[in-house]
Amino acid sequence: MLTVFSVILPIFLVMLVGYIAAKVNLLSQRSMSEMGRYVIYIALPAVIIKTVLHIDIQAILNVRYLLAYAVSSVAITVVAMIGLRKWLKLKGLDAAVAVTGMVVPNSSFIGYPIILQLMDNPPVNAFAMALLVENLCVLPICFILMDYGALESQHALKTKLKALLIKVVKNPLLIAILIGVMGNVLHITLPKAIDQTLALFAPSAVAVALFAIGGSLAAIEIRNTRRDQLTVVTLGKLIIHPLMAIAMLTLLLPGQAYDLKLALVIITAMPMFSIYSVIGDIYGRQTFCTTAQLVTNGLSVVTIPVMITIAQMVF
Repeated sequence: MLTVFSVILPIFLVMLVGYIAAKVNLLSQRSMSEMGRYVIYIALPAVIIKTVLHIDIQAILNVRYLLAYAVSSVAITVVAMIGLRKWLKLKGLDAAVAVTGMVVPNSSFIGYPIILQLMDNPPVNAFAMALLVENLCVLPICFILMDYGALESQHALKTKLKALLIKVVKNPLLIAILIGVMGNVLHITLPKAIDQTLALFAPSAVAVALFAIGGSLAAIEIRNTRRDQLTVVTLGKLIIHPLMAIAMLTLLLPGQAYDLKLALVIITAMPMFSIYSVIGDIYGRQTFCTTAQLVTNGLSVVTIPVMITIAQMVF
């Protein structure tokens, strides 16, 4: 566990540097946002396209892996929705927002950098498949649940939901995966100059992504919110989600694909995705979402090494 922590600690230190830089106004929140856009729209797509073009295409479509991630996330969604409504007496929208925070990890900004740093031969196909599950399965379900709860009193959100779903379809990371897959299938070889250009973006993707998310957290303040709801979401995201992934991977991929399985556990152990506070703002739940986002990011420094250690022991 100490070895895992020593690998992960520098990642969070980079985030801390970004946090401090934003807190002392060395860089503005607009700068952090622009750095995030650079990572999402340029750096990570470049890395994904270059990598997917050269991998075994069958490896990026591991059905058992896709099923393990989808089933674990959907199962938590169903059970948590029922539990939050029944035991915490949350309204439909509040329960849906909470569930979204439990099952959609920050795979791009934190998960992928940790995979790169922790593993000697990082399975980029694991990250690519995770993005497919998140964007084509988990996120649409969460948006439908939130919209269903919100439309009872705020019908205008239907238009906002459509706009948000369109943005999911236009996700540059998803588009990069599709471009890489098509190029791989068609056996396209990039000119040396373009291939080297794409390679230059790789080193910047990790550092800039971590720095940007640390800076964005500087603008979040912990506010008064329901402690029981916050506790459930925190435990669900940082503990239950990765443990469920471990169980499903053990069932569906017994004794094989160690790197692939460890990568999924790393992804599911991440705090919630970076736009969670934006989702909260759209649905009128920004106070809870921003508080949960800051709390889970802080606690994940401890929980991520624990979950990775458990996964290494089980696998």
